[in-house]
Amino acid sequence: MKFIILDAGPLISLTLNGLLHTLEILKSKFPEIVFLITPSVKREVIDKPIKVKKYELEAVKIQTLLDKKTISLSTDFFLNIRIDKETQRILNLANNLIKADKNSIQIVHEGEASCLALSRLCNCENLIVIDERVTRLLTESPENLKAIM
Repeated sequence: MKFIILDAGPLISLTLNGLLHTLEILKSKFPEIVFLITPSVKREVIDKPIKVKKYELEAVKIQTLLDKKTISLSTDFFLNIRIDKETQRILNLANNLIKADKNSIQIVHEGEASCLALSRLCNCENLIVIDERVTRLLTESPENLKAIM
């Protein structure tokens, strides 16, 4: 089993561009892959948008993939309390790295941090699909992030 951890941004982009069905195609061709979202990402792409008429359709489309088990919740495989604890640790570390006028600057949001936490905790082969440049740089090349900031 291989996990692909999906952040909210890529899911929203796939939905808005009519490409959400590609996850179903990939799932049928590669059944060993499990597409995962964390509860934080679910809140961002389903729970909150479904209450807003403008975003309701996109939320329903993603919920349908969750119902079909094309996408799974991380809590189906891992304890949420561990993910939450690691998410908070990552948020605390990342969002206290950069300060301006003695105030910390938030550079990572909860959804991205929860994806990083899940990736770290699963102790298995995984990939994170994320569109946040800062989060990518923080994990892939922190020295480049420092130079940019």
